Amino acid sequence: PAVIAERLRTIRDRSGISRFVMSGPGHVVRVTGMLDEAGYTAIGRKLRAVVDLAAADGIEVGYLMMPTMNCGINHPWRQYVRKDGKVRAFTPCPADEGFRRAFAAKCAAVAREAQPFLYMMEDDFRYFFDGCYCEEHRRRLAAGEERHEMYMKDLRAIAAAASKAILEVSPKTRVGLCAPGGFPLESTDELARILAGPNHRPYVRYYGAIYGNDRPIDLAGLLCAAQMARETLPPDVEYVYESDPVPHSRFYASAARVGALVSWTSAMGYDGAYYWGLGSSPEALATSPDYLDLHKRDYPRWAAIRAEAKKGASVGVSTGCSAWTWVLNRMGIPTVMRPSEVRLLSGPELFAGWTPQMVTNALLQGVFLDGPAAEELTRRGYADLIGIRAQKREKVDFSGERSA
Repeated sequence: PAVIAERLRTIRDRSGISRFVMSGPGHVVRVTGMLDEAGYTAIGRKLRAVVDLAAADGIEVGYLMMPTMNCGINHPWRQYVRKDGKVRAFTPCPADEGFRRAFAAKCAAVAREAQPFLYMMEDDFRYFFDGCYCEEHRRRLAAGEERHEMYMKDLRAIAAAASKAILEVSPKTRVGLCAPGGFPLESTDELARILAGPNHRPYVRYYGAIYGNDRPIDLAGLLCAAQMARETLPPDVEYVYESDPVPHSRFYASAARVGALVSWTSAMGYDGAYYWGLGSSPEALATSPDYLDLHKRDYPRWAAIRAEAKKGASVGVSTGCSAWTWVLNRMGIPTVMRPSEVRLLSGPELFAGWTPQMVTNALLQGVFLDGPAAEELTRRGYADLIGIRAQKREKVDFSGERSA
């Protein structure tokens, strides 16, 4: 603990970062076996030692519960059965009450000992694929339960049990959620509210990872899911952004790249950043100074951007489609994922079945047309309403150096 606390102090002095989240065990439980309650109690005691040592320097330490639904191989609960009959060996059925009780007890074991300022549930707090098709879930599906709502009912019960167990032993701890990929935004929001409990602001770590992609031109498209989350979910939830890439580990990203991601999400109105500034190797402090300097240098700018972003709302073309977000942002045209005053109309097939009145009503509002849509409207006699006459050319002679 003393070595870890000293490491945190070094990072804080170099970067200005004063809040940290530690984790253990990791995903290794998938192949080595689950950790019992006594093991989590031991983790909590070690974490408490770090919490106490760091607190003297104004540093707060939280905890990330990485194995949630993926609790570990050789678990004793009902198996998680996929629709094709295959079993997820390290994941129990989310409806198993024995798992729910044991998970809540493990969460409480860490919280009781450590009293962390933040308790995060990893993004495997979810159901996988089409969900569990064990005998009980098949029976519930046959009885008419809607699939997503059925599994959400299971997850809500697990979240409520874990939150209650944590807050009973550590009432000042905030319980948050790493948003599961592929989940509806409203479902993530709902789970976050349950985990937070009645006395804390809900906390969601949202994602916009750049796995293997280092092209700046793709930045806006890569963050369209993060943008949609921030534009559509309630403002009373605290949203922080995490860009998954970490130096010297899974996905390398330069300090400039991480800075661009945090700057962009600050402009979206995200409340903060939850990011991996260093890798896990012992040499990371010596070999990754740029990540530390980045935060110290740019944090005031990020904070100012966030404050201004919260005063208004983003504006742009409403695409409703991530593919168009990529295209338009590459052209420097801002987009929004929610409805806006300017609507994208794309492709001739869009107007199939539209009555003249429907077309006229659409064109009396703000619209952004692509070439095929403009061509189709010209063919149908609406060139006067769109202000141009569009005609398809047999041959396109385009030069990137010439716009006329």
